[in-house]
Amino acid sequence: MIEFLPKELKKDLQSLLNYQTISKIDFLKETIKFKLFAKLLVDFIHNEQFNPYEKIFENRGPSDKIFFIGSKGRVLLHEGEIVFKTLYESSTFGEIGFFNLCT
Repeated sequence: MIEFLPKELKKDLQSLLNYQTISKIDFLKETIKFKLFAKLLVDFIHNEQFNPYEKIFENRGPSDKIFFIGSKGRVLLHEGEIVFKTLYESSTFGEIGFFNLCT
């Protein structure tokens, strides 16, 4: 239904949704200038959906993305067949590789 909205309204709605997503992320909430940082960040967020069991990130490598898990999302972190962590809504991953890439 969102695709039928006028372009500017759709952009504003997406920015609001992105801001709400950012507001749930613990490591960002702890920054001193959270509101300013979040407002700058909302325009760089791109929503993506992945298929079950699709590989979306390679651990220990550089990353040009930080992944935020949205509602009803779940990501399994594993090495081979061993799952060592499951991430749910409002979790993040890829931030270490992203910030290492920025330094």
